[in-house]
Amino acid sequence: VQVKYSTNTSKEKLIVEKLMHGPQDESVHPTISSTCTLLSVTVKDNICYVNFDSEFLASAHDIKPEITIYSIVNSLIEGTAVNRVQIMVNGEKNVLYMNTIDLSQPLQQDLDLIQHVQKTLLSFSDSDSFNSTCFGRMVSNIQRFETILFRTKLSGKRKCNN
Repeated sequence: VQVKYSTNTSKEKLIVEKLMHGPQDESVHPTISSTCTLLSVTVKDNICYVNFDSEFLASAHDIKPEITIYSIVNSLIEGTAVNRVQIMVNGEKNVLYMNTIDLSQPLQQDLDLIQHVQKTLLSFSDSDSFNSTCFGRMVSNIQRFETILFRTKLSGKRKCNN
């Protein structure tokens, strides 16, 4: 997949905007609520500061908080030169996302979530009562999620290669 973008737009901002837009496949949901607004994305000292409005705190879909937060963190760290991500809401760092994730400090990449989901999918596949078609769709979705959201690679040539 190639994405053309203006070099006036930072890679960091582009990644967050693409996450907000979500996948093109209508059977899966974006990890970030479509009702929220991205206020700013800046980088200083290898930390990416992502600032959303308060709608960010309201999940539009039944998505685990870890998925939302680490889709942002992991995508930014994989796709750019930053090594930590500070997520803010209306410029405030002292935020508890969905009453579970402390956003008061910059976060580092965490790929354990992907491995956990893959192990869960494999344990489901061992069940005799589990529908193999359903399993195939779940594996396809997690592979697409892993590829698009966590392994975004950007070049400086106005395109994004997944």
